[in-house]
Amino acid sequence: MQRLKPNEFRVKGNITPLPYGKRVPIQLYANEKYYISHRSNIVCPCKLDHLYKDASGNQMACMEEINATGDEGSKHYLYVDEIGSTPEEAILYQGSIF
Repeated sequence: MQRLKPNEFRVKGNITPLPYGKRVPIQLYANEKYYISHRSNIVCPCKLDHLYKDASGNQMACMEEINATGDEGSKHYLYVDEIGSTPEEAILYQGSIF
């Protein structure tokens, strides 16, 4: 079993990530809570710090982990279609780098 960080949790069930071509980005708002996943039904709550475009013009999001202690967490830079509004949706839209 994979070891979890303090702010991560495991979602029960057998959810399979969608292929990139079938994903539809959700509406994102700054400082709102979302979820990200990069491995086997393990999810991390985050808040949106800001949106930007990468060098190729792809819409990206800078996400900041939400820690139970209230401390600032690690930042993750993801495509907007790798972010979920629920833990289950985060697994469907699972990203490739954590």
